[in-house]
Amino acid sequence: NPVATAALHVFVSEVEARRGAFGTAAKHLRVARSLLDRHENSWLEGISAIAEFCVAYLSADLETAHSHAKRAPHAVVESGHARTRLAALINLGHIYTRRGDFVAATSYFNDAWKMCDMSPRCRDSILDGYAQVALGRRDFHRCDKLIAELRERETPELSYAKVGSFHTQLSSLLAQARWTDARSTADTAIARAQ
Repeated sequence: NPVATAALHVFVSEVEARRGAFGTAAKHLRVARSLLDRHENSWLEGISAIAEFCVAYLSADLETAHSHAKRAPHAVVESGHARTRLAALINLGHIYTRRGDFVAATSYFNDAWKMCDMSPRCRDSILDGYAQVALGRRDFHRCDKLIAELRERETPELSYAKVGSFHTQLSSLLAQARWTDARSTADTAIARAQ
């Protein structure tokens, strides 16, 4: 079954990406993409677009990540899969944050926040996104407040959003020349990663 095989490759790519093997993850996604090009499945197309976004984003290929993030909502129109829409909105918010378009980023994060009841853990990614927007606007007080709110949430300490929030916090502290706090935060992040 080609659709089941494509799904297997998408899910294996997620495992590979989580362990940092982005090249291997990308190979699995190319196989899935070639199968989906010949055997359409809008639900899996959306999931694949989200996975391809993640690999490109974590590989610092923002243009490719943006094209995949834009592809996911189109698949949702056919599939109606709300969780894919939620992930796509969050991903687009992060892309526009990195591009410095804080108005668009905030709009995507706001739309995603309204959908979070179906997946409360997604709030972590949105809170980190809001913190990055605040950092970009040099609103350090708001950035710190959002990171503190994220860290108080009852989600795993090693979730992607909580780990990623250390980067956001470090960037904020360095921008404020708060060197001692930055070192302490970096030490905490390293200790958690070990």
